[in-house]
Amino acid sequence: MAPAAAAPIGAPRPRFDGVDLARALAIGGMLVAHYVARGEPGPGDAVRGFVDGRAMPLFVVLFGVSVTLLARGAAHPDRTLLLRAAVFLPLGLVLQEATVGILVILPSYALYGVAAIGLRRLGDRALLVGAALVAAAGAVTDQILAPRWPTYTQWDGGRGLVPPWKLLANLTVNGPYPAVPSLAFVMVGLWLGRRRLDDVRTAARLVVVGALVGLVGYAGGRAVGDRVGATGVYLDAEGEPRLVKERRDEVAAVLGYKPHQIDEIEPDDARLRRLTFEQMVRYTQDRVAVFHAERVFDTTGHSQMPAWTFGATGTACAALGLCLLAARRLRHGLGPLLALGRMSLTAYAVQAVAIRWTPSLEHSTMAGQYAVTLALAAALVAFAALWGRWFRRGPLESLLHALTRA
Repeated sequence: MAPAAAAPIGAPRPRFDGVDLARALAIGGMLVAHYVARGEPGPGDAVRGFVDGRAMPLFVVLFGVSVTLLARGAAHPDRTLLLRAAVFLPLGLVLQEATVGILVILPSYALYGVAAIGLRRLGDRALLVGAALVAAAGAVTDQILAPRWPTYTQWDGGRGLVPPWKLLANLTVNGPYPAVPSLAFVMVGLWLGRRRLDDVRTAARLVVVGALVGLVGYAGGRAVGDRVGATGVYLDAEGEPRLVKERRDEVAAVLGYKPHQIDEIEPDDARLRRLTFEQMVRYTQDRVAVFHAERVFDTTGHSQMPAWTFGATGTACAALGLCLLAARRLRHGLGPLLALGRMSLTAYAVQAVAIRWTPSLEHSTMAGQYAVTLALAAALVAFAALWGRWFRRGPLESLLHALTRA
């Protein structure tokens, strides 16, 4: 994929409909991830399981693409990135206090933006090598550093920022979207932003290469992971889920059980038994600083392990390629979705707050959860389409532009 020609400093920022469409797709995946809980096996649960750990990487890859496009058009891109970080951090912390059950990514975006000031100066090869190294480092930082570093709890009117080390640890290592390994998505996005995104061949290659990378990461990681117990659970000769002995001992020690008592946990359904074991392991490994080499093959969404990072990067690239192709073929029928993609910050804030007035996941059926999700998605698309008739940017996007234009 050939790099795009550099634009003169201060030239108008290029706009690609496919990138906006990909943002709309990411918003849809995010809504499902936030508003629908995993449930009994079926089509609804399969959709929820598919978007788990894929919507966020797509968003962050697109963030990297946007940084490259911003650098082409802004007279002072570094200043703009710093000012945006200064907006994203407090906005994200306030939204986190205003929402229920959602882990807000905007504070992490602030850190990604600051890091991008240096990363965008790397060459193409350095970006891809750096992404691979950061992805690999996630296996170490998540297992060794994350349990030992202080835990950030809440904004609490600003009191949660003193001392600042807890928030910094959250953003870099032990939060829901840690910079290591999430900066790998940013670096791939920076690299993609330099490609000729208006070239159909570039889009087609993204689909093919992205699908292959995603298949290797997810299918390959899952195949190996099931054999070695990447999630702490392996399948025995009869296909029954069992806890890896070392993980069983850790779970027992943390939860205050004897090892044989853990073995006696026997939900009737094998799927539920596996989920129970994996939940216990996740709870334990967040509190025990032990490196398990087999965890590098863990493809669970947001596991921070290389197999997940690799697979999620591939699916994000394939999704972007498909959106670039779709935008070329169906341009006249995608207006409302493109409008939604152009106001992704507004949509993100609205859905984060709106969840306070929806039925809790514990007290609603999956059908009801999907109904709420579709209704909110339709409302966001309708609002974006109407707003876009009169305004170039969404409400929060206009405010962000006014505060950070350079």
